[in-house]
Amino acid sequence: MPICTSCGQQFDEGVRFCPACGSPAQQAQANADQGAYQQNYQQQNYQQPVYQQPPYQQAGAAYAGDKTMAILAVVFPILFFLPLVAGNKDEFGKFWANQALLLFLLGIVASITAAIIIGIIIGIAEFVFWIIALIAVCKGEMKPLPLIGGIKIIQ
Repeated sequence: MPICTSCGQQFDEGVRFCPACGSPAQQAQANADQGAYQQNYQQQNYQQPVYQQPPYQQAGAAYAGDKTMAILAVVFPILFFLPLVAGNKDEFGKFWANQALLLFLLGIVASITAAIIIGIIIGIAEFVFWIIALIAVCKGEMKPLPLIGGIKIIQ
């Protein structure tokens, strides 16, 4: 016997409408068959994977020891050896001694480069002043040199 899906009342086969609530019997029959099928079917329970957040790691763990010599080596790169001779022969001291040495060497290279460039510029200016002075003396003129001609050393 079919069961009405609306009210749950049983009724005879061949009846087109539920005698209790009036809902269509064919729909009730189809739904009843479908409901019976769904009741027998059990969907497997698949659990969603749990996300495990990776543990927190600092980029660079803070050094807890004495940092004074390393700070001095960075502030004054010529003192790059201080962390090594002051007893900080750990990784922190070696690392900052190396960094200070790199800063010191970079400073030397920059100074030499600047001295060469400035020396070249001053040499070019001196050569230009020499040409101007040579032309003026050949013409018999007493023309002072640009920029430096107003300075009197010999009285």
